Amino acid sequence: MDYILKPVDYFMLSQRLNKAVARLGQEEKHYISLRTKAGICKVALSDILYVESQKHQLCYVTPQDKYISRGRISDCEEALKSYGFYRVHKGYIVNMRRVDRIEGDCCHIQGESIIISREKKKGFMQEMLRYIGDI
Repeated sequence: MDYILKPVDYFMLSQRLNKAVARLGQEEKHYISLRTKAGICKVALSDILYVESQKHQLCYVTPQDKYISRGRISDCEEALKSYGFYRVHKGYIVNMRRVDRIEGDCCHIQGESIIISREKKKGFMQEMLRYIGDI
């Protein structure tokens, strides 16, 4: 990012450190376009709490709204996997950064309790530990 020549001047060092901290705070936003009955919506992936499959429709839940779009959960899982999402049940994909806590066979996201299937639990816990380690 930058370098500092010796002897180190405090003012130059503080400027470089402030610049580095500012860059760390900037997270690149990724978006998904959803085709709904109302039209096409652009939703930030970081805003999505979880995705629920309901009768060939996908419900993308955010803190502000719910967006219903047609699609298959397996296609959604493949598209979101590299952005920190994990399929915890045949009908749910959760945003790992939005998981508040895990209790028993459930993960909790902003007051919502989502069941983790027995077959997905081990993989989910490993992925959660990997995610926490990356933070």
